[in-house]
Amino acid sequence: MNRRREEFCKEVFDGYLIEKLGVKSTSWTRVARGQDPPDYHLEIGTDRYAVEVTSTKVLHTITPGEIKFDEETYETSIRKLVEELESKTKDEAILSGLYIVIFYNPFSNKRFSRIRKTILKDLLSFIKATQSFPATSLKTVHHNNKKVCSIFKLQGYPNKIYEVFQYVARTESPEFFKYVTEIINYAVSQKRQKLEQKGVNSPTILLLLNTYGLADPLIYRKCINHVANIKFFHSIFLVMGDASGSFLYSRNREWLLTL
Repeated sequence: MNRRREEFCKEVFDGYLIEKLGVKSTSWTRVARGQDPPDYHLEIGTDRYAVEVTSTKVLHTITPGEIKFDEETYETSIRKLVEELESKTKDEAILSGLYIVIFYNPFSNKRFSRIRKTILKDLLSFIKATQSFPATSLKTVHHNNKKVCSIFKLQGYPNKIYEVFQYVARTESPEFFKYVTEIINYAVSQKRQKLEQKGVNSPTILLLLNTYGLADPLIYRKCINHVANIKFFHSIFLVMGDASGSFLYSRNREWLLTL
């Protein structure tokens, strides 16, 4: 998983522990590439946890035409755009605070290449205009009347820009709930397998980044009890694109009281 997204999930979870659960201090250690999993070690008082980060992995459809694309391929292009945006804002000394850029239903690679410069320019202009603001409301960027992305600023976070994804979900039908259950199950099972292969013995917290449109926390909580392997983890924490988060499962019942 991309390091920027791992850091985003870590910061959301750390903020939740301190602000929602009243944890007085946390100590994080990043595990070096090649030595993971886990991605981090976390100490809360005398308790030590392994923390692994993942996201939903699905194939999406570009409508019309039922054209399929791989989430990772599309998101690589977006990450490169956001990295360039962050680099430009730092070079111009206008990046002050944390900005979240939410990308919606994707364009084809060919069309995205044509509008990339325009998107970059619009996002750069917004950051320049709001650099002195502590926080902002949501600003949406359109192209030919189609919503491309939205950007907003959060107060009290380091100078960073993170990208997240929200694709349009299918429907809130039984098939939809089954589908959400399947993508959670895939993420959980894949991480369990990797952690077991590595011989990770510490209680493990899984941070799950949602990238699936209308699959909000309520839907995830309805699906989580139908997912296999959740008891392998100490806790499963859902991270949403707007930098909010909540526990889906935990052995620590006190952590679940904030739902």
